[in-house]
Amino acid sequence: MAHTTAADTTPAVESFITRLEHPAKALVVQLRAAVLAADPAIAEGVKWNALSFRTGEYFATMNLRAKVGVALVLH
Repeated sequence: MAHTTAADTTPAVESFITRLEHPAKALVVQLRAAVLAADPAIAEGVKWNALSFRTGEYFATMNLRAKVGVALVLH
């Protein structure tokens, strides 16, 4: 499956983070950086109204529903 929608881009993620109102926003930013630094093949996008990461297919999505902490859900 090709990831060619506007949501499958780093600009979409940056826009999402800019608008994000979450008590752990700094942690979201740090976790994003750590996941992306793990391998240059990892790309990002917005899926299910959250930051998501993929190589070929999406493999992880942040769960931002809770107002305490951040969960990284591995698919």
